Amino acid sequence: MSIRGQRRRRFPESSPLEISPARIIGIIFVFSGLYLSFLFSCFSQEKDAPSFHLLVKLFRKEDVSFLNQVLYPQDIVATYGIKPWLLKDLRGPQIMVTRGSLSALKKEIEKARKFSLSIDYLNYNPEHWKESHTPQEEIEDLVRAVKEARKLAEGMGAKLSFITDHVLLERYGQRIAPLVDLFGIQMQRYQRESLGDFRQEAIKKLCIIRKGSRSVPVFFQLSLSPPLWKTVILPGGKRKKVHLRKEGKKVTRPLGLGEILNQIKAIRDLADGIALIYSEETREEMREVLRVLRKSSSFSGSDIKNQ
Repeated sequence: MSIRGQRRRRFPESSPLEISPARIIGIIFVFSGLYLSFLFSCFSQEKDAPSFHLLVKLFRKEDVSFLNQVLYPQDIVATYGIKPWLLKDLRGPQIMVTRGSLSALKKEIEKARKFSLSIDYLNYNPEHWKESHTPQEEIEDLVRAVKEARKLAEGMGAKLSFITDHVLLERYGQRIAPLVDLFGIQMQRYQRESLGDFRQEAIKKLCIIRKGSRSVPVFFQLSLSPPLWKTVILPGGKRKKVHLRKEGKKVTRPLGLGEILNQIKAIRDLADGIALIYSEETREEMREVLRVLRKSSSFSGSDIKNQ
């Protein structure tokens, strides 16, 4: 039979295994949708986000009058332990007392009753590092410890706030998030990174918390003098980021006003507030930052919403 007389077999224009441009576009849309759903699960809340809060640590009586002028009723002033000479003259902002162990929190409650001080937030601040003041038994069963801290807070008519280091946050954050009224994320170790990397670290930490609770208010803690870091090579070639130290003390460097404001702008849409820690050397910078945050329309609470 001649070739002309043979019946030609018809093949489909494309093989089922062939990936056409249209299919590639479809796959991209599917994965994009999944990624956006993941981000939404991290940032969405069951209710509208409250106004943007400021949390400032107080350690000098000379700053009380200034904080009374610039802070709003939703803002918070924090002290490490009960300090009646600092807290008795505060007007307007809420009061937070911080300690790193349950036994220390109990002592602060006794002091508050002794001096008839009303505390809005009891802040439990466990840390895992060697010099820490947090007992090992609390570190090993931190969820139980947080439940106990909540009972202490409720017993004095206060809310429970929680902040910890990055190690304990990653280990326990998801389970602790539903148990507290306010959750803090320490960002000092990332403030030497680029703004893009800084924001990505904030997102990673926030996602841990949002997996446990989509509604607990979250604040990021920033330092006006964040520590300097160096990278060391461990046995096996693994790299580790460690504090740069001089004579055993962490080496820090103050940030400029523009630097700290840019960092706040980079993450302000991710959480409900910013906590500022400062030293004697950066006390005036703290005042200037607060003035800008409360006067500039770009930092007003009304236009800050969670994604």
